[in-house]
Amino acid sequence: MPILLFGLQKPDFVAPAVDVYGPLPNNSYGTLSGTSIAAAITAGASALLFEWGVGRTDFNIDSIKIKNLIIRGATRSPNVTYPNKEVGYGAINLINTFNALRSDATF
Repeated sequence: MPILLFGLQKPDFVAPAVDVYGPLPNNSYGTLSGTSIAAAITAGASALLFEWGVGRTDFNIDSIKIKNLIIRGATRSPNVTYPNKEVGYGAINLINTFNALRSDATF
């Protein structure tokens, strides 16, 4: 259920959390579901964006900038109004985020 925090609508965005394929114990692969998977995907995406920012010598990059970059590249359905209580500004899509950064020299 979405959270209303200090008048701000949450979530900001969503990450894959159902039947995510990846490594499992004992050198195997399979699917997992749940918030722990979504959190791991979000942490990895954030780390990649942080590395990108520091690599560009943006030593002031912080969690707010990273959140805004993720929102900027989020996948959105054309028939849905954003932000909304189910998916916020959309689903994480790092390819969209990096493509937007590549085309915008001010970032």
